[in-house]
Amino acid sequence: MSASDRGSRHPPSVAPVEGEPLGGRYELVQTLGIGSLSTVYRAMDRRLAVPRAVKVLHPFATADGVALERFLDEVRTLARLEHPNVLRIFDFGRDQGRYFAVFELADRGGVQRLIDQGGALPPNRALRIAFQVSSALASAHLHSVIHRDVRPANVLIGLDGNARLADFGVARLRHRVTELSETDIALGATEYTAPELRSDFSDADACADVWSVGAVLLFLLTARVPSWPHPVISDDLPTFTARVLRGSLAFDRAHRYPSADWLAREIAAAYDGYAASVGLPLRGDAWVEWMDEQLAVARQAVGTAAQR
Repeated sequence: MSASDRGSRHPPSVAPVEGEPLGGRYELVQTLGIGSLSTVYRAMDRRLAVPRAVKVLHPFATADGVALERFLDEVRTLARLEHPNVLRIFDFGRDQGRYFAVFELADRGGVQRLIDQGGALPPNRALRIAFQVSSALASAHLHSVIHRDVRPANVLIGLDGNARLADFGVARLRHRVTELSETDIALGATEYTAPELRSDFSDADACADVWSVGAVLLFLLTARVPSWPHPVISDDLPTFTARVLRGSLAFDRAHRYPSADWLAREIAAAYDGYAASVGLPLRGDAWVEWMDEQLAVARQAVGTAAQR
């Protein structure tokens, strides 16, 4: 887990002192990031003797009913989403008035770090990350969860080298009416936000997440922040990846891939097209088969929840 700094106006002093155990269990040992509503720490689980990431809500945010509810929504959302490419949540609690959530620790950081350290990724690696994020979103969408904030800071890399989609703090349930303040809109609006959300951030559907994945993929391939709202797709990019980018980054969502599931399948096909052109093993069919297995699990979970 890493914290993306959304331009916090609040000083780090609002966070608890490092090293102070939360719930008598989690020893905070290092600050990973400070956001506008919370701070994320590297922590040690004293009971299990394993490292974790702990997100602690700032005291001023705890006193804000809307901010607290958004934090609780993220916790509940992640607890429902069981997918290998969604950051896992292990615990949640309150200690002396401080709300906290415990996540798996993505020690390799985010894809932003990959770009900062090594520049643009080769197409096969960029497509693999984009496929994993799309698969995670396809599962989330089955649970009626729209992420709304897919961007490099929220795509982490686990110890296994696979992507983890994190930070569901501004996600929305598709069938739930959610009031958003101007601050909420500002927090979620980035160069990776679908064009239609800049005017109405509550008007989010699967196509909005599709656009964001396309923007992240373009960033991974070029090491440049996409020009919003009409990202430039260079003729220098491989044909197979350019086709995926055009299908996901259409300004009009009616012209985009209609779902994350669809996008993932297109990415898998693009991977095989690129792999064949450079002599790499073909993996697209295996990826899609794996994704279908994950989606079957998600559908079963959704069906079971509906019967309760």
